[in-house]
Parts: sequence; C-alpha cells; structure tokens
Amino acid sequence: MSQAFNRFATCALALAATLAAMPSQADQTLYGTLDLNLSSFRPSTPENKLPRNLPTTKGKTHRVQAVDYSGMSESFIGFAGQEKIGDELSARFVLESNFRGDTGASSSSNFWSRNAYVGLDSAYGKAKVGRLRTIYFDTLAAFSPFGESANSPAVLMMQSNPHMIYTYQAQLAATGATTNQLNAVAEVLSSRAWNNSVAYESPDLDGLSLAAQVGLKDGDANGGNHAIALRADGEELKVGFAYQSVKTGLPAVNFAVNSRWVFGASYDFGLLTAYVQGGQDRIQQNVAGNSGSVRSNYLQLGAKVPVGAKGEALASVGRSRNKPLDMTYVVATFGYDHHLSLRTDAYAMFMVDRAKLVGVADDFGTSLSLGMRHRF
Repeated sequence: MSQAFNRFATCALALAATLAAMPSQADQTLYGTLDLNLSSFRPSTPENKLPRNLPTTKGKTHRVQAVDYSGMSESFIGFAGQEKIGDELSARFVLESNFRGDTGASSSSNFWSRNAYVGLDSAYGKAKVGRLRTIYFDTLAAFSPFGESANSPAVLMMQSNPHMIYTYQAQLAATGATTNQLNAVAEVLSSRAWNNSVAYESPDLDGLSLAAQVGLKDGDANGGNHAIALRADGEELKVGFAYQSVKTGLPAVNFAVNSRWVFGASYDFGLLTAYVQGGQDRIQQNVAGNSGSVRSNYLQLGAKVPVGAKGEALASVGRSRNKPLDMTYVVATFGYDHHLSLRTDAYAMFMVDRAKLVGVADDFGTSLSLGMRHRF
C-alpha cells in the first residue's frame, strides 16, 4: 500500500508541476464587498420642511430604523480578467455592480453601475473605455478617513450635497421643470460614474501620477464631461487634486454645467493619520451670461488613530457654505472600525449634521450605524 501511495503521490506532483509550467492565457477573478449595518437614521431638514415642489428625499419627519447598506463602503460584486497579449502589453476587462444587501436589488438604474470597461495596460500607463468611476470621486474618497462611506462628510458635501441639489432643483422648479427632470438632475449630480467614458492613467513616476477622463456626450444636447486628477504619494505625505466638469444629463435649455474641484492631503504621523480637504461645487446656468450660478465651498478635517493591533478610531468634520444664498451645512462623523480578520471588519459610526437654510427652521440630525463589512 505504501508503494501504491508513493506512486500516486509522484504522479500527482508531476501533474501539478506540468500544470504550473503551462502558460496562463488569462487571469479571471470574482471579487467584491458586502457591507450591511443596523441603522437609526434621522437627518436634519426632514421632508416636511422642504419646498413642496421638490421631490421627496431620504429624510423623514421621524426617526427611521432599518437594515442599511454601504455603511463603511459601497457594497458591490465584480468580475475582472486580464490577458497578456505582448511582452509589455495586457488587455483587461472589469464589470462591477453596486447592490443593496438589505433587499438584494441594484442600487442604481444602471446594473453595472460602478464600472464596466475594457482597457489596455502597458509601461506607458493604462487606458480604459466604457462606464467608469470618476477620477474626481476616487480622489475625494482617498483623502477622508471614512473613504467612500455614505456617512463620510466628504461624500455628503462634495458628491451628493442634498442642500446644493435642493437649491438647484428649486431654481429649475421655478422655470416649470417636471418632477422627472428634477429627479434626473439629482441623479446626475450625485453620480459616481460616467457613461461613454475614456480614461488614461499614467504610470507611477516616483510617487507622481496623472489621470484624465472624458465622458462623450453621445448626442446629449447639453454637452459632455471631462476631468483631470493629480497625485503625489510619499511615505508619510500624500497630496491630491481633481477637477471635473459635467454637462451630460443636465437641462440643455438652461445651458447648465456642474464643475467641482477638490484638494486633499494626508500625513501619517505614526500615532495618527491626519486628513484635510477643501473644494468647491458649482452649478452655472446660461454660461455665457454668467447667470443662475450656485456654488458651495467646502472644508473637511479628519483623523485616523490606531487602537491596539486591530482597531482604528475615525473622526471627520466637514462644513459647506452655499452662495449666493447664505446656507451652511455641517456634518461630523465619529467611528470605530475593528478588523476581525484580513477580510472582515465590524464598525460603529455616529453622525451629527445640521443644516441652516434660508426660511427653514434648522435642527440637528443624528444617525447611528452598527455594521459589518466583508471583502471577498
């Protein structure tokens, strides 16, 4: 029996060595993140305090308890593949879909809402074509201790600022815009990815990198999109800047354009990592006449502090101020993230926000989330 086992083992090892020596034609992977939490949610400025002609929002006049999704990061599933087609050239594809783990539904009208592209990688950089996450949003998330979390002040103020959107919707409602048009505007302004995109990422040159992105208008009467991002990554200090201009999907009759820029920096002091961000979100109508301009200036300060070998304490405070209307929006989020393993962590987050809008009685909103995130 011992001889039979030895022959079997020898054959198995020979087969494994043969397979290992065979050239790999393609590398394909399945991956993603599932993030779910128990939440108690009540934002400032509930629905009954908003103008009646605007679409309803997530805010309610009472506190909502629910199983929520994407507390610490977006929940998504992805498929990717890469194939070497030359000595220094590889082709790849990426398909990623955001989803709601609480219901199993897609979190967007676009099924492959996060990414859906083909591309080429070489020593000269990476090129992509398809639906792409914006390089602006990637820069925004990189310089916040809460990253892409829906509870991050950076995301709430510079990616999906409800009060910036309300203001613009109110302007459009006054011109007779329909509810569907107002909802479409909100979707465009809060989108983290562009359709019909072409992007280029330079190679890392001693910590320096450049990225550019274009969203073709594909017949949109209002126009297309474009963006640029710069990064400088050192051992302790990291710096980034991004700018984007969005026209696609906004009302062509108003010649509307939404432009955003953000500057961020982080420094690892060892005992903590500090973050700072500043930027502006601007919507301009009738561009040639410079009329109908609404802008919101933004500032965020944050910190990440290691707690023991597996924990991190997180804090971020942000403030935006809207002009020409004197409106302010303040968000403070505090959290603790505990790494149970390499892929799984449990977290707790507490968020306080306060909005001061013209003609609306301001109040405090408070939200609490207890959740778990697993990467696969």
